[in-house]
Amino acid sequence: MPMRAPVSLTAEELLAVLAKARERRLRDWVILLTTYWHAFRVSEVVLSSTRQRGLFYTREKAELRCAEVGPGSEVREVQRRICGKLRHCYLVTSADPLRRSGLTADAIEGQEITQQRLKRSEETTQQLFEHDNPLLNERLAWREWMAQRESLGKKGGAKRPKSSRAKMQQNNILLQNPQPEPDSPLFSISRSQVFRIFQRCAAEAGLPRRKRHPHVLKHTILTQLTESGMPLPQVQVHAGHRSLASTGRYTLASEDAVSQAVGRAISSRQEFR
Repeated sequence: MPMRAPVSLTAEELLAVLAKARERRLRDWVILLTTYWHAFRVSEVVLSSTRQRGLFYTREKAELRCAEVGPGSEVREVQRRICGKLRHCYLVTSADPLRRSGLTADAIEGQEITQQRLKRSEETTQQLFEHDNPLLNERLAWREWMAQRESLGKKGGAKRPKSSRAKMQQNNILLQNPQPEPDSPLFSISRSQVFRIFQRCAAEAGLPRRKRHPHVLKHTILTQLTESGMPLPQVQVHAGHRSLASTGRYTLASEDAVSQAVGRAISSRQEFR
């Protein structure tokens, strides 16, 4: 198990980032909120493309993966910092990029969202969450955004006719998706664009540089779930982890919590008073 806990946001930092995203654009708020609630990777939500097909600790496993990928793939020895230490690893890449659509039109049905996780994680089906705080109300966010798309079109064009908007009354959080193809992406935005959006919102919210990456949203909810006392196997199911060891990282003390504990311990010593 790694010796360092993943970097996560405090409740105040999370709300500040979501508020900045909501002010910037409704779509951006929906993307970040969905990423947070379901512990998604950004590539599981929006369009992405990669030539990397796996990182392995042994050449044997890398060559097996290379054979699975087929012609045009290769194995390269690289160095990666893992758990604070530089390790020699073997990266499998392919000449043909692997394109992913992220969330598609058929991913959301009724009040549920279903997605196949990446990195060989499990498929998960989860409810769309409600919350008393409007910034955290996922159902409200999706409802507002899909209504906006329906009225303005996915690119903000002219309004649709009343006959089309009347179909929005169905009991489905997606209402009437303006993209009829079930495998079409819901968000026509790239992973790098989401990264820049999050960086901007995080900077405006005053977050330190080490927390200005959208992957902290996944780390944040999983850390919060373990800190709230949820059994680790349940957190594992929510994250889609195949191994409980992957989920176990979130039981480690965060660097922020340790720093605060050190400050309190030293401040309480009588010999320093």
